[in-house]
This record gives sequence, structure tokens and C-alpha cells, in this order.
Amino acid sequence: MSTSPQPRPTRKERRAAERSAAHAPSTGGGGSALRSPVVLATFAAFVVGVVIVLGGMLTAPPSGGEPLRTPMAALPDGIARDGRTLGAADAPVTIDLFEDPQCPACGMWSRDVEPLIVASAVKDGRVRLTYNDYAFLGPESLDASVAMRAAEQLDGKFWEMHALVFENQDGENKGAFSRDRLVAMAGLLGLDEAAFRALLDDETLIAAVKADVERGRALGVTQTPTLVIDGELFPGVPDAVELLALIDARIAAAGSPAP
Repeated sequence: MSTSPQPRPTRKERRAAERSAAHAPSTGGGGSALRSPVVLATFAAFVVGVVIVLGGMLTAPPSGGEPLRTPMAALPDGIARDGRTLGAADAPVTIDLFEDPQCPACGMWSRDVEPLIVASAVKDGRVRLTYNDYAFLGPESLDASVAMRAAEQLDGKFWEMHALVFENQDGENKGAFSRDRLVAMAGLLGLDEAAFRALLDDETLIAAVKADVERGRALGVTQTPTLVIDGELFPGVPDAVELLALIDARIAAAGSPAP
């Protein structure tokens, strides 16, 4: 008895069969290493770790905006603080730092270089570091600068607000430092939000920011960041190792004893 030939599968049916075979679990002993229990467990642990890290770095978004990022590191213990100044009063080297909160290069300094200098040369007594406002990139730069001063006035938390501000840069005058976001940062620091919001319009604080800018211009500051080291201007973001070498060279040249 003759048997009618079976119809050949269409291209669509062949591709469907291939996809099904490719995604089917392996039953042989030589399955892919990516599917092994050890690799899967490692991958799962990695995912959990990423979730934990991101959970620690991100906070609820204020007023529907992007989540606030929290700084990775805090100021080391044991560092003398006097408002916007860190370090011993008798440190042999002084650094006056001029920054704009919206300046990307300032963000690189504040996040990547400054913590290294603070944890070494400031902490061990070689350097006294002072922050100065050089807000020139628009209204959000002024507001963020005032916000840092307000945090200091309310609870001595200039450097904590400084870290939050530079961690949350996101373009110029696009809302990264809107009033609501700045108030949300104050809330993260445990500050009185109503009092903080009122200080954003404080004429005394606004005038102090503008006075810093004028002082910087009088010193010859034309870009941010600029470090004024013992009166000499160093514009741009320095390499941390080179900056530490410069600090030590100045101490040696002055004949100052090592801290």
C-alpha cells in the first residue's frame, strides 16, 4: 500500500523547532558551563549584591525626579573641621578650593581626588583645605552653593551637603539642583526642611556666595576647579599623586618638619 509523502516543514516551522531545541534544558553530562549550579549560584549572588549596593546608593526620588545618589565615602574620623575648612590650623600647606556645583570637572575633583587628599594630607596635618564658592553657571549653581552654606548654618553639615551636591550633578540648570531636590538632600541629612528651604532665599547667604566669587576673580580665578596652594593658582583637576608630591615638595622647601 502506498503512503502519501509527509509535507516538508515550512521555514517558519523549522526556525520554531530550532528555537525550541536551543532553549530546552540539557540532559547530557557536557552541558554549558553557564548553566552549571555553581555558575548560576554565583550569578544569583552577584545580582543580589548589585541590588544591595544600588539600594544603598539610591534614595527615593523627590517630587517624581531621579533618585538621589548618596556618596560612597564619608569624611574620615579625627579631622578638624571649622565650617568650610578641614585640617589643622597650623598645617604647613593651605589650599583654597574654588568650585561651581554644576561644573563636571569640579565633580571629578570632589568625588575622585579630594577624598584621597583629605584622607591623607589633611588627616595627617600636612594640609588645611578651605572650600570657596565660584558659582557662575546659572541659578542652580547659586542655589546649590547657598544650600551648602545653609546646611552648615543649621547643623554644621557643610561637608555632608557638599558631598551630596557633587554626587548628584546632572547637567546645567536642568533640575538636578531644583529647590525640591536640595530640600530632599537636606532631609537625608536630618535637617529641618522648612528652615532649610527658607534659608535658600536668605540674602546674607546669597551675598556671601557672591562675595566668594568676587574674591576668586580678584585672585585671578577664571575656571573651576581652581586650587590656590599657598597663594599660587593651579587650575583644573590635578592628579592625586602629583598633588601629594607637590605638597611634600613645598613642605620640604619651607623646611617645615614632617607632620
